Amino acid sequence: MDREKQLIILLIVIALLYIFYQNRNINIKEGFLEIDENARTDYESANKLQYKDTIYEKSAKIAFENNPKMLCNLLPIIPAEYCGDEDGNVSKKPKFPVHMLPMKDTTVMAVFNDGQLYKKDKVEYPFWTGPLENSLPNGSIPLRMISIDSEERLLGVGFDNNLYRKVSNDIESTWELIPNTDNIIYVIYQLENTFENDKIIAVDSQGRLNENIYNQLGSEPFKLVANDNETFPVLKVWFDKNGFMLGIGTNFKMYRKATTDWRNSEFDTVTGSNPSLINDAIYGKDGKMYGLVLIPKLGKIAVMKQKMVYYLSQFIPLEFISDKNNKEIISNSEVVKFKTGIDYTNDRYNDLQYGDINISEAKNKLKIEELRKIRSHCASRGSKTNVEHENYEFLNRLTKQQKHIDELNGVLSKMVSQDPSRSKIQEDII
Repeated sequence: MDREKQLIILLIVIALLYIFYQNRNINIKEGFLEIDENARTDYESANKLQYKDTIYEKSAKIAFENNPKMLCNLLPIIPAEYCGDEDGNVSKKPKFPVHMLPMKDTTVMAVFNDGQLYKKDKVEYPFWTGPLENSLPNGSIPLRMISIDSEERLLGVGFDNNLYRKVSNDIESTWELIPNTDNIIYVIYQLENTFENDKIIAVDSQGRLNENIYNQLGSEPFKLVANDNETFPVLKVWFDKNGFMLGIGTNFKMYRKATTDWRNSEFDTVTGSNPSLINDAIYGKDGKMYGLVLIPKLGKIAVMKQKMVYYLSQFIPLEFISDKNNKEIISNSEVVKFKTGIDYTNDRYNDLQYGDINISEAKNKLKIEELRKIRSHCASRGSKTNVEHENYEFLNRLTKQQKHIDELNGVLSKMVSQDPSRSKIQEDII
């Protein structure tokens, strides 16, 4: 290999290393790889801020009273001094998801046990990318969970028990606090006939179900829903494919409401609960749920899947699941709907293209018109897609790639300027 080729290879390696270390995102395989040294330290938030225990923390401390490893790995707000071994040594936490959110484009977002945001292309894939930019509200508050509103903006509840919302539908935009929404640990949207009537269902810090008009958040307090709130507190809720509300009890097991009228029915404790210990779950297109299953012996959470299409079916490791003959019985829109309450098949989303129902939806119409222009431009250049917001991602990728190209050219220019044969190298490479 001649000297010029060696130099070219060296320059490429240097440039790739430069780009790698400039990129904050990393790939994490659930429960096995750890975050790099440049990321936020495991106990930083816990050491700087004070948090009050909610029904979730109290339940975790009871369930894992004799398992400090599971407890410390699960909660990002436990100070380091409580998580050391007999000699006081604190080991680095394994990273794993504690909450999952299916998205319109089939990607899956997650809150990890460090309170930050991660994502991957499909729930079946083993590797997550993250932490994402602007994961933490105020740059320091770890998240409990995330969902979306009717404008596809992320909603997030922090460990300070406040509700936050992204300023735009860009998942890496900054968070804004929604005033007077404290004392909650979980939310799910409820789409109605108009934006003004949309509701938000919340689990408060005592595990009780509350609701409020979404458009009145910040001015009107949440109202308690009168059912089995006092006798059966829950940690999280969502809906199954038959319209029943599902909930995780304080024993980290999944239960279902007795009827589809969730406001006036109780959780069915007679039939019982799913046998697996889970922290969260979402549907797959085959009607089986993927669960974030707690493994106390390892002090970790792993993504597992149900054996059968039934809420009481146990979750088992993915390596023991065969999906070859499975049929898709629900759409991705339904997967999103059951978890978030947002129904993309609703006529409201079609109406946005033809008329303005209110100011909020008029803004969305303008966005759609801009996206249509972008899509048309991309299609003319061979980049076609049917998902509106992927165009934004496409442009963002182009911008980042151009930035990396500029950085690469800068590195190459500096290196070749000191080489006698730089003119020929520039002709070949730049």
